[in-house]
Amino acid sequence: MLHLVLAAQIMENDMKTAASKKHPNDHAGSRIACFARAVIKTNSIFLMAAVLLLPACSDTINGKAVAEPEVVKFHDQLKAHEYESIYESSSPEFKSAIQKDKVVALFSAIDRKLGPLQEIKQVNWNVSTYNLKTTVVLAYQSRFQDGEATETFTFSVNGERAQLIAYNISSLDMLIK
Repeated sequence: MLHLVLAAQIMENDMKTAASKKHPNDHAGSRIACFARAVIKTNSIFLMAAVLLLPACSDTINGKAVAEPEVVKFHDQLKAHEYESIYESSSPEFKSAIQKDKVVALFSAIDRKLGPLQEIKQVNWNVSTYNLKTTVVLAYQSRFQDGEATETFTFSVNGERAQLIAYNISSLDMLIK
């Protein structure tokens, strides 16, 4: 980011120098000065836009890496029967979509019907940023002791923090047990 600021300052200084030099025609010099001021304003606007949008780019670029450890944490908490902790650390969107007792019942059913997690394999992922909000979707093929499932995690990423927005589990083994 410092490079962008320095480049803008150098460009601005060059344009000011060019604008301050008089040319043989008096009015030609004023036209150049006017043009130089317009270029400086335009470049300043683009530079400010770039500086403001860079943090959103960081979340887009790093979003998957920030969210993936949260899946491991989720499964560790699931294994330890810390269902309420999962709920409490989730996003406000998650909490407004489902009541705590329903989440606890779902996670308890996963443990009861499928058993402990044995292995997970990421099968899909997506990172998107819209209106400066970054969302990461991670899909896993999960093998539990007593069955298989496809799990989909949706996280909101802000800087180095990811919060669970949605969790979906699809398992025929869980339905028929």
